[in-house]
Amino acid sequence: LKENDANITQAANLLSGRSFAITGKVTRVKNRDALEAIIKENGGEIAKSITKKTSYLISNDNNPSSFKAKKATDYGVKIISEDTFFSMIGQ
Repeated sequence: LKENDANITQAANLLSGRSFAITGKVTRVKNRDALEAIIKENGGEIAKSITKKTSYLISNDNNPSSFKAKKATDYGVKIISEDTFFSMIGQ
């Protein structure tokens, strides 16, 4: 691998082994599909529902009250903001 190839591979694996669910509105991208594409491009998986295996719930609500947020709290899934997510991938 050339150095550039290694950098691309490393970027594609930033979220490897982590799964993300999304609740509420997104603000930094056009829609949830765009956010899901970014997660996948960085090696993450999409969780359509919250389970004990979900790594993170992305929510822009400071006090999320959705069903997904309640399940995340019940299962100990970390709830992060969209900004925190983008920090995780260096954006």
